[in-house]
Parts: sequence; structure tokens; C-alpha cells
Amino acid sequence: IRVGPGYQFFLAGIYTLAGHRIRAVWLMHALLRALSVLLVFYIASLIVPGEGAFPLLAAGIFGFMPDLIVINGFLLSETLFTLLTLAATYFSLRCMENAPLGGEAAKRNAGAAGFFWALAILTRPVALLPLGLFILVLLWKKYFAASALAFIFPLLLVGSWSYYASTRYDSFILTTTVG
Repeated sequence: IRVGPGYQFFLAGIYTLAGHRIRAVWLMHALLRALSVLLVFYIASLIVPGEGAFPLLAAGIFGFMPDLIVINGFLLSETLFTLLTLAATYFSLRCMENAPLGGEAAKRNAGAAGFFWALAILTRPVALLPLGLFILVLLWKKYFAASALAFIFPLLLVGSWSYYASTRYDSFILTTTVG
């Protein structure tokens, strides 16, 4: 297993719905790219609240970065991974913003962050580190319910894939056999 299954499942979903058409994948990549630009705007708004120009500038730079525009034309996992990582980062920041207040908003955001971190890990396992740091920060700040919710989706999604791959190949495999 050279890469995690996330991008392959993504492609399988597109091919199931649209047939084996490369243009459908390119269209989905363009949609993912547009959603990524929107998430950069929202993340920048969280980082620098009240500053209207900064989020627009951040989204504009990200949206018109030539390397990221070119990479969307290739069948690579980076487009999906970027969106999933940005979504996980957004919900992680929202959780940290709402956690001191407690309540359902912090728990929902922690669960959403965990879900997107899990999907990002299944796409590229390097997302394990930021997920671990996020959970450690939640534990350090004594937000135990939020940390449990952030951990449950990665445990279920990555754990089930790891179990499948490990039993199939008779060796422990977290997400891939590489890196």
C-alpha cells in the first residue's frame, strides 16, 4: 500500500457517479480548490478578527498561487488533502475559540475537526502530527470532552482502515506501508 485510501475512495466516488471521465475529476478538483480558497478566508478571519482586508488578501494570494493552480490539473491527492487539512484547521480553531465557553458549539467543532483530521490522515498520513498536537492542547487546557470527541473519528475511521490493511497483509499498517 503506497498511499492512504482517502484519495482512491474519492476517485472511486467520482467514477461511480460520473463514469470513468477525467473531466469529472478535474471539475471536482476545481470545486475543492474553490472551497479551499473559502476556507483560507474563514481561517484568516479567525486569526485576525475585525480586519476585513487581511482575509481577502490571504484568500486572494492562495487562490491565485500559480503552483496550486497548476497542480489541480493533475490526479494527485494534494488538492483533496489541502481541502481536508484546511477544514480540519478551521474546525480546530473554532473549537479552541469556543472551548473556554464550553457547551455544544465546542463539542460540535471538536467532532468536526476530528472527522476532517481523520479523512486527511487517510489521504496522507502526515496529518497525524497536527491531530496529535490539537488533542494534546485540548488535554492540556483540560477540555476533556472536546479532546475525546476530536479523537473518536480518527479512532473509528483510521482504526478500521488500519485493522483491514493489517489483517489483509498480515503486518501492522496504520495507513500506508510508506513513510
